[in-house]
Amino acid sequence: MVFNSHNIDLGNGKRTISDSEVLLVETERWKSIERTVNILFTKDEIKNKRVVDLGCLEGGYSLAFAQLGFQVIGIDARQDNLDKCEWVKTQHNVPNLTYILDDVKNLANHGMFDLIFCAGLLYHLDEPAKFIEIMAKQCTTCTIIHTHFALNPDSFYDNRRNLNVIQRSVKKLFNLPNYHYPAKNDFWLSEVVENEGYQGRWFYEFDENATKQSIEKNFAASYSNYKSFWFVKSELIKCARKNNFKVIYEQYDFVDKNTGEDYIEKFDRGMFVLIK
Repeated sequence: MVFNSHNIDLGNGKRTISDSEVLLVETERWKSIERTVNILFTKDEIKNKRVVDLGCLEGGYSLAFAQLGFQVIGIDARQDNLDKCEWVKTQHNVPNLTYILDDVKNLANHGMFDLIFCAGLLYHLDEPAKFIEIMAKQCTTCTIIHTHFALNPDSFYDNRRNLNVIQRSVKKLFNLPNYHYPAKNDFWLSEVVENEGYQGRWFYEFDENATKQSIEKNFAASYSNYKSFWFVKSELIKCARKNNFKVIYEQYDFVDKNTGEDYIEKFDRGMFVLIK
């Protein structure tokens, strides 16, 4: 069983990835999430609180929440991911952890949650505003969203579209720097358009005619939509406010040597805490 994303301590001197890779629970990203949790809930309250880990992948965050004492459900649409999650669970005594095979878009079928953890997921949806509305309805206290976002304007994408075919080829051949930020990751986003009443850019996940088998194996892609919509950052905040999250802030204390100090600029990605 090969793990690629979550380095988890198996409790027997072994890890899911390697000894050289930092453990998920030792990353600043997890520590920042835990700091938010400690602001919202006392240790005595946690045991009676429900958490859902959306698109739980290999189960590292689900397990970490369960080890804090929460009643946790991890949801993922890919059976291969859940097989890894269930195997990791057998290495730990966590009766308060359950995994469910389902599309996260069916979140409303699984009840109310005190904390919704939506990491690496929102930017894989074609209707993210609708999904934020669903999360808002199923959330009693807090939703944490770790996601890519789009910029408007963004010379990295906007100016490139003014280049002709020859100029683009020369740029690629000589690996010339991009306009916006030389080290920025290139996701080949679309121009700014409107979707669900919000501004953003489209990201194409896979071919529209891709087979279900190929989609199942593409762990880094969406599951039930071939293209996804990345909110412009300000539009993400606007959507959260519209859905009655009263306290909204962006958390920066996860940026460290493991992510790189230019993490947000390079990936146009951040962590947003939405509180009811």
